[in-house]
Amino acid sequence: MIINESKNDFNYLIFNNMEYKNIFHVGDSAVRYVLSNKSKNPLIVFGINPSTADDKKPDRTIKKVMGFAEGSGFDGFIMLNIYPQRTPNTSELHSELDEKLMQENLKQIELILKNIPNPTILVAWGNPISTRKYFKECVKQIYNSTKGKNVVWRQIGKLTVQGNPRHPLYARYTDGLCEFEVEQYVEKLK
Repeated sequence: MIINESKNDFNYLIFNNMEYKNIFHVGDSAVRYVLSNKSKNPLIVFGINPSTADDKKPDRTIKKVMGFAEGSGFDGFIMLNIYPQRTPNTSELHSELDEKLMQENLKQIELILKNIPNPTILVAWGNPISTRKYFKECVKQIYNSTKGKNVVWRQIGKLTVQGNPRHPLYARYTDGLCEFEVEQYVEKLK
């Protein structure tokens, strides 16, 4: 089914057969490590920080993630974040890294990846990666935790002008999922 997201652009597609049910949620109102639906072939997505979605109701980002997953042949999603503090505004995130939160985040990520053979990871954090110095270190640690696993890395369409993977809210479904050169990206992080 095609639904027009913008009255001025009919090229936006929403694949809306994926239902928001049987949601698995690890975290609370202040921190979210994992949000997923039960599936056999999930798209694993990394954002910056969890927003308002929970096990009862998706937010706009999760709805777009579900559309990208369904449109790319996945039967579900697993939403992870490079930093698990929950807020809709990146300006409200910790000014300094909370190491305890990051270590628990890595633990949850490793548990997910351990149980999914040949995972596909969609990097989707956008330009807010530059809003906190520690975000880049988080990306490096996550990347290091995936070494030795047969991971397929994807991005939405082209990178932003600043060279970052696009956030789902600011991308069209017609952009599709493309190969993400993860090693090159991580090497450029300062």
